[in-house]
Amino acid sequence: MVHWPAPTYPGPADVVVASADDLAPEVLADPWRAAAAQVGERLEWMVVTRGGDGAIAFGRQRHVRARAPAAEVVDSTGAGDVFAAGLLAALAGGAPIEKALATACTWGAATVALDSSAPTDAPPETFRL
Repeated sequence: MVHWPAPTYPGPADVVVASADDLAPEVLADPWRAAAAQVGERLEWMVVTRGGDGAIAFGRQRHVRARAPAAEVVDSTGAGDVFAAGLLAALAGGAPIEKALATACTWGAATVALDSSAPTDAPPETFRL
């Protein structure tokens, strides 16, 4: 997994994660193809986060959308990192992309509701798979 854009990283990567806010219009037009051009055809998913609107995982042949749970935003610092951690943890645990994306959105939403940039003050069950 790699965060994108990563101009000096040539690949390979199975999963690329990026915020829609960081992507140029031509990348947003075909996110999977744009990422695969840099990291190679091994790419399975280009995941584009959209804050409170959730995320979309773009694959070679299909895309999967997950909504973010409603959350009162207290501090959004670190939410993207926690989103990526949730996605990676779920995928490494064998979850299909639909479940992994939903987990990542849940973790990101839980993080923005905390008064810190790291979710160390969250209830222990918050970040379980």
